[in-house]
Order: sequence, then structure tokens, then C-alpha cells
Amino acid sequence: MIAGFGEKKTRPETLQQFVNALSDRVIMQWPTGALWADIDHWPETPHSGDVVTFDGSNSLSAQPGGQISDWKWDLDGDGTIDQNGSTVARIFSAPGRYRVVLYVTDKSNPPSTGRKVLFLQISE
Repeated sequence: MIAGFGEKKTRPETLQQFVNALSDRVIMQWPTGALWADIDHWPETPHSGDVVTFDGSNSLSAQPGGQISDWKWDLDGDGTIDQNGSTVARIFSAPGRYRVVLYVTDKSNPPSTGRKVLFLQISE
């Protein structure tokens, strides 16, 4: 049995039901000034030659007035910015493990910056 906040719930039948029950009880607090860069990509399991789309639009700032204003992408892990924008795309021509980095900046004064690193496996 899962008990929470004085109520009893039946035992979840699947892992997804368990995750849903747990997430209903998690309270997230962000420290002031925090900035989170977030990367989504598709296809989920890319192959060489696929166009892989990266989306950083779920990045968030907890700063007052801290709307994300700038997204910069290093799509090959060499430390150089390859593209700008909340959504970008790239074709990976060879299989391997690639380091993708998103840098985000918000509109707070002074601006805050954050980054997220994703290691992407490209299959044949």
C-alpha cells in the first residue's frame, strides 16, 4: 500500500503507475537565481545519416524577469558554438558517441547563464 497525506491508495500494478503516484507527491523548490538548461532530442535512438533535432525550449530560469533569451549549441563537443536558437538540427554522418552542449542565458539583470551536457549515441 502507498500512503500519502493521510489517504491510502492501492498498490500500483505497473512501474508507470508507481512513477505517477510518486510524482504526485514530489514538491520541487528552486533556489533563487537558479537556471536550468534542458535538452530534448528526436529521434530518440538516432542512426547515422538521420537528421537529429534538439530542443532547448523547456529550459527555465527562477530569476525575477528571467525569461530565457539565448540558446547556444555546441553540437560536436569541440567547445565552439555551432548553432543558435531554441531548436536546432544536425546530421551525424558517422556512428559514435557525441557530446552536445546547450548554453542558455536569461533576461535577468545581470543575466544568468546555465548549461546542459548530453552524450548522444549514434548507431549505424
